[in-house]
Amino acid sequence: MLRHVFSSSRSGFGRVATRLASATAAVAVVLSSSLSAIAAGPLDLVPENAGVVVRLKSPDGTIAKVGNFANQIQPGLGFMIQGQAPALGIGISNPTMAGVDLKQDWVIAVFPVVNAEPAVVFVVPSTDVDAMKAAIGDGFSFATKDSWVAYSQDEAIIELVEELAGGNGKAVSMDRRAAGVFDGGDVSVYVNAASLTATYKEQLAAADEQLELFIEGIKTQIPPQQGLNLAPIFDIYGDMAKGLLQAVRDSESLSVALAVSNEAVTIDELVLVKAGSGTDEALQIHKPGDLAILNRLPQNKAGYMALDMDLKVLVKWGLNLATSFAEGTKDSDDENLKKVAELIEKFKGVMDEFDDVELGSAGWAFDLKQGDAGILQAYTVSEAKPAEKMREVTQKMSGLGQLQLPGMTQEIKVEPAAEKYGDVSADVIRVKQEFTEEADPLGIQKEMQKLLYGEEGMVQRVVIKDNHVIQTLGGDQEAMKELLAAFDAPADATTLSASKKARNGLLEKANFVGLIDLPSLAVTGLSIAGKTGQLPIPVPLDGIENVKVQPSYVGFAVGTEPQGLRCRTQISAGTVRGFMAIAAFFRQGGGRPRQNQGF
Repeated sequence: MLRHVFSSSRSGFGRVATRLASATAAVAVVLSSSLSAIAAGPLDLVPENAGVVVRLKSPDGTIAKVGNFANQIQPGLGFMIQGQAPALGIGISNPTMAGVDLKQDWVIAVFPVVNAEPAVVFVVPSTDVDAMKAAIGDGFSFATKDSWVAYSQDEAIIELVEELAGGNGKAVSMDRRAAGVFDGGDVSVYVNAASLTATYKEQLAAADEQLELFIEGIKTQIPPQQGLNLAPIFDIYGDMAKGLLQAVRDSESLSVALAVSNEAVTIDELVLVKAGSGTDEALQIHKPGDLAILNRLPQNKAGYMALDMDLKVLVKWGLNLATSFAEGTKDSDDENLKKVAELIEKFKGVMDEFDDVELGSAGWAFDLKQGDAGILQAYTVSEAKPAEKMREVTQKMSGLGQLQLPGMTQEIKVEPAAEKYGDVSADVIRVKQEFTEEADPLGIQKEMQKLLYGEEGMVQRVVIKDNHVIQTLGGDQEAMKELLAAFDAPADATTLSASKKARNGLLEKANFVGLIDLPSLAVTGLSIAGKTGQLPIPVPLDGIENVKVQPSYVGFAVGTEPQGLRCRTQISAGTVRGFMAIAAFFRQGGGRPRQNQGF
């Protein structure tokens, strides 16, 4: 009995094992088929020495996305755009689109050639290979694999493609991060910097010498009677240019991807450099942060900027530039230039104290608002430890004295603890600029100063609080009250302003973030121009302030990462809608030309 049970069980186990083996084999076949399908993609037919690779992801899908985005701007506009899809055939040398598959990706690869036009190969999926070849016509060589057709006017490139199609040779390969960016775009570009620098190695080597000759040529052409010795400054700019050339040599790749959604167009860029190179070491000095300091500024203003990097490097660079200028002008016969040189030397002495200050992230915002204090209001919040030391440095910098330049005199007046805001006091720094009649014969500079800052000139208010330096430029005391209220406001996850939403669409960690609400800025600026009449605009602007535009931002962010630099730009549909509303204002009569304006 037991033998029978055991025998039956063993037979059952055998059947299970057989079925399991069959299932495993079936899964292996499926995986093998999937891997084969992936391997048969268009990039596998692009030789490794390609300098630039461009991909259009599934034209049908991409065109639909662009159409949906356009319909968010103006209903019906997307259908017009989709109707232009056949024009894509011109870009792949197949105007009739005969035999072209619109559901799979298209690829164009460019191959650098020294002292000759670059070679170009198209890798396009086909529904009918013969029809496609006939439509493309003579003058092209072809290679095919599965449904993919590669064609070029360069036979040598097609020979390399044929090797790849036959399982030989090496296809272009991308770093994991570069591939991630490339794959994420509806339209993507991959620049194989390593291939380009190898191809044009001699030209890059000659560029250093040409740059040196160019800078020396400029320095010798500066008229000495100007009383300026700008040679040291040109040396600094020369070093910057050489640094850029070295960055090109150190680069491995550049990936750019443009992605379209219903609400925004996003452009991602990633530069990768050689590990341990000079460019890599320079990038790693600046560590990215979350730039949450933007949340401590008033929301939905016209523009924002934030930095999280080694700001002392930038400050010292600026100081070196100013010191170089001082060295070049201190022996000048021009008394004003001598005073400038002396002032810069004093400034250098003050900046020595700056070494004792630890700087963190900093955020700026600006807006336009018509009033007695001028139209410009700027807000700044920056981290500094100890903040009181930063206040001392700021006061000393502002109190260096009168600055005289040809045609202009600038006077700075510091009023410590001049105003009170609750439990904190504010220093008030007043900057007054006066222009000579020779420098400003029509009084334009004077009127512009008045327009921007009002009768008092530039007024800066500075508050120190919780290891932060809080500043306003322009505006009145209400501007500082507004900034302090935003600084002290509790973080509220349920409140998502347009500016916060725009920031969230950018890099999570960044060294720089910039946001600008272009439509609102345009409406406000045109409204102020129409009321003041100080700008020669040849159309009536009455009622422009009534154009309804919602706050919407173009955003830009840059952040370092190991061996790389990543950028993201985002343009919202709201931004385009805003400009469409402004255009409608002029179409409906707001833009009728004024009479007798001379325009």
